[in-house]
Amino acid sequence: MAALRGFTLAKISRITVEFSCFDGTVGSARALLDRISSSKIKSTNPKCQVTSVVKGDYSAPFVGVKFVDGSEMSFNPRHHNLLSIIKTLNAKTKAIQT
Repeated sequence: MAALRGFTLAKISRITVEFSCFDGTVGSARALLDRISSSKIKSTNPKCQVTSVVKGDYSAPFVGVKFVDGSEMSFNPRHHNLLSIIKTLNAKTKAIQT
């Protein structure tokens, strides 16, 4: 759980979270959106654009992340829980040299 406490948006420039409101398998997408929308996390990088798209169909959930170095990463939240997404993002942000 240390990964959750140490998560910041410092080296992330944009995060997009998309999910269907009718899909019951979007728990990790909603949890991530809740986490990155908190004032504590937002304050780690006020310039980071957080976009949420709530769809009315049964399309697959999606999390897209763009980092300050221009690289991008995407996740299918049906196959990743919140902890695995955060751990992967933490590892990527630690690898980015600023």
